[in-house]
Amino acid sequence: MELYAAAGRKKKLLNSEEETFRRGQERLSSLQREHAELLHNLEQCKRRRKERLRIQKMLRGPEAENGDYERERSIASDSGSDSDYNSHHHRSSSGSSSYRHRPRRDGAKKERKRLRRFQSDVSLRFQLLQSECRRSDMEVDKLKADLRREYADACLFGNSLNF
Repeated sequence: MELYAAAGRKKKLLNSEEETFRRGQERLSSLQREHAELLHNLEQCKRRRKERLRIQKMLRGPEAENGDYERERSIASDSGSDSDYNSHHHRSSSGSSSYRHRPRRDGAKKERKRLRRFQSDVSLRFQLLQSECRRSDMEVDKLKADLRREYADACLFGNSLNF
């Protein structure tokens, strides 16, 4: 009888430990999912920051490009050692006008030109929408005036309205 009681206690203890293990596994998987989400969010933030820096640089123009290039590379770089190497490498070659920068400037110039064209296109579309909106507002006002006139005529002359 004591053997059955000891076996029952051990079974309860084992079940309790299994339940604790299961909860620990669930907590671990929950933390792993949260970690993956945080890593994903971090990557998105890095990508947005790179894009924001690129757009700001593009909007500032070519005069600000030389000073910002090294700083942007060190900020946008993912690994610190690569950043140190790249910024050192850039500094050592920046004494003379290097060919590497011309295509980048030309690309930035083309990108700014494309952006200005896009802004002007958006501005023109907005103006067109505004004029269409004003035209439709005037048309609605004209129709309201016509209805008021008809209503006034009907009231004055006793005619029935035909809508």
